[in-house]
Amino acid sequence: MGTLRTTYHPLFGITILHGFYRDGVSRNVRLEPTPATTGLLRRFGLVFRPNDRGGTVYGELDPTNPAPRLLRPLESEAAVFTFLLQPIDPAFLTITALPAYTGHPIFYFNNRFDGVDGETRFLGDSVASQPVGAPIRFVDRDTYTYAFAPARQHGTVTISDITGAVRHTVSFSEPAPIEVLTIDLAGIPDFPASLYTAGDDQGGEERFYYAPSLFGKSCFGIVDIFTRDLPAEYAFIDAAGALNSAKGAYAIGFDARETTWRYIVESKYANNGIVLTDLSIQSTPAGITFTAVVETDRVVFDSDAPIALGETGPMLHLMKNGTRYSDLPIASADAPLQAGVGSYRSDMYIYI
Repeated sequence: MGTLRTTYHPLFGITILHGFYRDGVSRNVRLEPTPATTGLLRRFGLVFRPNDRGGTVYGELDPTNPAPRLLRPLESEAAVFTFLLQPIDPAFLTITALPAYTGHPIFYFNNRFDGVDGETRFLGDSVASQPVGAPIRFVDRDTYTYAFAPARQHGTVTISDITGAVRHTVSFSEPAPIEVLTIDLAGIPDFPASLYTAGDDQGGEERFYYAPSLFGKSCFGIVDIFTRDLPAEYAFIDAAGALNSAKGAYAIGFDARETTWRYIVESKYANNGIVLTDLSIQSTPAGITFTAVVETDRVVFDSDAPIALGETGPMLHLMKNGTRYSDLPIASADAPLQAGVGSYRSDMYIYI
């Protein structure tokens, strides 16, 4: 009698892509399963293997079945695997194009977002229908406060789940207008950690991710990988339990931030023979232009259009009367990032 060999097969994997890097792959973001997901993986004999570009979940195959099927069937469960997305390099926020936000919200991604681009199955915010949606509130405790603007004396607040189904309704009537309504989420039956939308009867709305088991945990993003109700091209396991890991090859994509590039060219030596009005910037190939402002002992060049940050960038040259004087550095992740008018600016100092 032969010995059955234990074989593991990928269920799904997540690769973090980023336009800043030369090869398009980010290596400064870590995926981390939540405690609940760690327990779920253990329950079904699954293994998560992180790598420098994301991570992959593997499952033990049934050795008696010629088709790839899990030894511990998963298809009967409406399971959700949740991962925290954690930048491990502070420069990530500098180089990444993100919607504007304040405070400490999170970005949300899941595999119910239908965003196939060629051979790449992008995860995204399925509720907002965007690959990188607006940041949402992170609720890591059992109580949730819904804010009104302006204050309300009476009304109704509803909480809906990710499918749009109403899960809880609160009606209130107070002696005086209130600015916030506190809701006990722990008291709502069958209210798991997930994405929810709270809204009032005057059109106010707020999305939030409820995860009390993550109390005190700091994270940049949350990724939910569902096993059911997926777009056809994202279904890595079918109703019969057959695995299709090609459809579970997911990616999260970030664009590089675009900034106005500012070169501050300072005349360091009075006897250098350089007339500041003779200086200009030229790109190779042509197409990137700059506007110059000449001051007493320096000239400031601002790009006329934002330029994407990257490990590689355009070839820019400081010109003197139309002749190349020196090559200019590109804006890097370490270049000071300044808030401009409706945008950001990368400042670089050049001394001549």
